[in-house]
Amino acid sequence: MKEGDVIFLSASVPVREGWVEGAKSAEIEEAIVSVARAVFARKGRLLFGGHPSVSPLVAAVAGEYFAADPGRNLRPVVTFQSRFYDGRLPDETTEMVRMGWSTIEWTPRVSGRTDVDPGPSLRLMRQQMLGAGHPSRHGLRPPIAMIAIGGMEGVRDEASIFLHDRVNWPLPSLPRVYAFKSGGGAAARLLEHDPAGKCLWPGMTPEPDALETLLGGLRNRDILDVEGVWRANFGDNLPKGIPFEPYAAMAQWLLDALPSIVR
Repeated sequence: MKEGDVIFLSASVPVREGWVEGAKSAEIEEAIVSVARAVFARKGRLLFGGHPSVSPLVAAVAGEYFAADPGRNLRPVVTFQSRFYDGRLPDETTEMVRMGWSTIEWTPRVSGRTDVDPGPSLRLMRQQMLGAGHPSRHGLRPPIAMIAIGGMEGVRDEASIFLHDRVNWPLPSLPRVYAFKSGGGAAARLLEHDPAGKCLWPGMTPEPDALETLLGGLRNRDILDVEGVWRANFGDNLPKGIPFEPYAAMAQWLLDALPSIVR
């Protein structure tokens, strides 16, 4: 990873039925913090859709690496937010903007089946966040990788859009999706070989195109198990029976190895 490279972070702590089963919030949070520290230590940038379980963690880490500078032009974090949530952002999201660590790109609200249905608005946000037209005023480059941690349908949908749209990005090689499995959630389910798609669409009918994109990514090893690959290379050096995953070591190795990780 080089200075200025962009990592797309797709993450959240699951809170809804169908996703919370097997999820481990403490491990998800530790993995998010470890990835943020690894990115900022390498003077990279984070791109993600704002979420109340992610933005506070990234805000805390940003303060460790960057001085407050409200006039900063290119900011280390670019957060996309839908106008559906206008007025309901966590304080940490706006704090990151005030301190010069983040900028927010707002996307329009779209009418759904009901006034409280965020689905269409979030779909548009994700398409604009990962589409070909990144707002040039943020100085964004196409992301060199997607890192998935925990999450629900947002991680699933963002992985599908990422894999579909990456062919349009001016990069020397196609970026991949790297999933942290041990925290559970959608990130772990991206790694499951489930042709019916039930694990990624719990209680729902899968979207055929999105399902095929994700299954194709798994077949072609464009969705990778970060922990599995890391342990295959370094597991013998770990003490036996440790009660946690060494997320900090994994995140630093991942960013230093991109894009040449042995699959």
